[in-house]
Amino acid sequence: MLIRFRKLTRRKLRKSSHMRKTLDTKRRRHKHKTKRYRANKGMHGSSFIDKHLYPFWYKKLTFPKVSNVKYLTKEETWTPHLKLARELYENKSSLPKGSILFHGSSFIDPVKNINPTNKPFFFGLDAFISIWYLSELASRDKSALQNALQKLKNMENYVEHDKSMKKYADLNRKEAIEKQKLFIKSLEVLNNDLFFNIANYDAFANYDKLLADLKSHARSHYYLNIYQTVQPIPYKYLSKSIETDHPKDDKECETKACMHPQFGYHIDVNELPVELGIEFSIPANQIGSKGNKLKLIGLYVIDVSILNANINKTFDKFKALEAIILKADFTK
Repeated sequence: MLIRFRKLTRRKLRKSSHMRKTLDTKRRRHKHKTKRYRANKGMHGSSFIDKHLYPFWYKKLTFPKVSNVKYLTKEETWTPHLKLARELYENKSSLPKGSILFHGSSFIDPVKNINPTNKPFFFGLDAFISIWYLSELASRDKSALQNALQKLKNMENYVEHDKSMKKYADLNRKEAIEKQKLFIKSLEVLNNDLFFNIANYDAFANYDKLLADLKSHARSHYYLNIYQTVQPIPYKYLSKSIETDHPKDDKECETKACMHPQFGYHIDVNELPVELGIEFSIPANQIGSKGNKLKLIGLYVIDVSILNANINKTFDKFKALEAIILKADFTK
């Protein structure tokens, strides 16, 4: 009996030990899942900032259906959206305290060290217009050599739909290809001269490979700075025309804030899709440390290469928010 009792005791102890290990494993897995959930929630979850990311018309009006994306830059395409903007903002005396403003930049918190001039400093009332501005900024933020090579490539790929102009497009394409060949030929010195000889010369012997190599070393990460107003900001609403009514052309916008509808261009190219948003400008000398109008409450990192890969897609097919790769929310 005693022997049997000992065996049973050992069996119970082994079972008890196994149960403890199982429980410990489950706790560790649950803890790991909780951490992973929290991390994912921090990146993808809803927050105070996320409620303000979308354009003013989102879920109120649909994105316009057009037969060609070029019609998206026509104001008449956005007639109901512009009417809604006037209803929301035209007769308001000021932007309320606690409002969210977005600014795309190549560095963090540009307001902190802003040059105190009377020139308008631009923000987006939604994230989309500021994120797409980063695609424009990145397109300018590259070497002169890459710019020149890309222009030659654009000339080669350009298609003229106007029949009367087609022959000029063909001539330009032919000239572009000839210039590309001449440029590549000029690089032969890198392969023949003992002093300049390089191991990966083959990458320079092909125009497309050379351009791709330059692009691969370009900067791809930029910042979406997120500010909150700490006091009401009186503004003037510009509503005459998106094309002609702009803070840079209005003297009053050098002394006070201005708000106006604006297209969010994809890399600032008219042939590509656009989205309608609202821009808010403040004279730079009114928003620095002396102006005390804004505080930085968040910072999102944007991968411009994701934007560039989707520049031909409309709002319905691609949301600029998909280019966000990291979020820092200072309100939490």
